[in-house]
Amino acid sequence: MGDRSGHLLERAFNKMHGFVGNVQSEQPLQQQPEQQQQPHAAVDPATVAIKRMLDCWKVKDYFKLMGLPDPVADELGRPQWACTAGDVSRAYRKLSVLVHPDKIPGEEAREAFEALNEAHRILKDPGRLEEVLRDAGVRARKQREQEESRVVGSEQRAALVAAKNASAKRLRKEEGASFDQTIRAQLLRRQEEAKRKAHAQANARTAASGVAEQPRKDGDSSDEEGQGAARAARMAALHKRRKPTIMH
Repeated sequence: MGDRSGHLLERAFNKMHGFVGNVQSEQPLQQQPEQQQQPHAAVDPATVAIKRMLDCWKVKDYFKLMGLPDPVADELGRPQWACTAGDVSRAYRKLSVLVHPDKIPGEEAREAFEALNEAHRILKDPGRLEEVLRDAGVRARKQREQEESRVVGSEQRAALVAAKNASAKRLRKEEGASFDQTIRAQLLRRQEEAKRKAHAQANARTAASGVAEQPRKDGDSSDEEGQGAARAARMAALHKRRKPTIMH
């Protein structure tokens, strides 16, 4: 009985020892992934900005190149852009300091800086900005139409079309009112210009007449009258001397 109990105890001890050994052998395997984890390398903002600039320059996306929001298109297809000239200048100053070739050596930094300068010139020029916004508006309208085409369900599509038509009607009304205001402002400006022109002409005529009358106002007219009287007296005396004597 004692031998049997000892045998059972030995088997139990062996099983326990094997379990502990397995656990110890598995622990390095479980800890191995943690030991292999390496800290992430810090991302350089200048490197990210340079890559973005060069990629955007290839596709002529000047808005993303400068980190500015893209224009959108309203229901009438007109481009809408919320950024101002001040926003463009601030974005340029921030990026020019970040990727300046004097700070970041290398050919890519120089190309990115040149692309940034050209994008800045384009977005600050009113004529070129209008062209860029028009092209961006076309792309935004097409993208919007694609998104609207994905709407499923007849009720949702009908509601979308109704909302779009209502918004377009409101925009046309506002556009008409704005056009009327522009015409009235132009007419008023032309009337004011005509008044200023007439007033300037009247002042010029007054000034010219004042110059012509100035000798009489300065008292020179009395001198002219005296000179005329003297000339008349001399002529009378000359005529008297030449008059023949009548002999009786």
